[in-house]
Amino acid sequence: MHTAPAPAVAPPGPPSLRLTLTPVGPRSGLDGAWWPHSRNLFEQLPYLIAELDGIWGRITGATVHEAAWTDLRHSVPAGSHDVGVHWYDPAHDPHTITVFSYRVGTWELLVVPPETDPWRARQLMTAAAHPAAGRPPERSSPTRRPPGA
Repeated sequence: MHTAPAPAVAPPGPPSLRLTLTPVGPRSGLDGAWWPHSRNLFEQLPYLIAELDGIWGRITGATVHEAAWTDLRHSVPAGSHDVGVHWYDPAHDPHTITVFSYRVGTWELLVVPPETDPWRARQLMTAAAHPAAGRPPERSSPTRRPPGA
């Protein structure tokens, strides 16, 4: 009996990066938003860093809120370099990530929790990327839908 070989299956590619950034210009608060696919920082952060390296220059570090993530490590491989990760600052907003670059300095992104309803996530990402985006009070609960929505 002869059986045909199983067809080759391509390994899954990286997840699509869900990122919005404010347009180039004066900064007044948030610099955009990131909607990761999971709370596993070690798994998700390299995709964000790879994208931001090409936009903001080599990313050297990131600061996150410890309670918002799993698999926290002090260093994450990102392409040809490692990025330092800091999370021991309890005052850091659990819904933001601060990213450090040699070229442009410090940037702050809203982190939309991965379990957020897609409608709400798009709304938050659009608002965070608006040039006048500040620190809206509802950032403290990004999964809550506004009344009547």
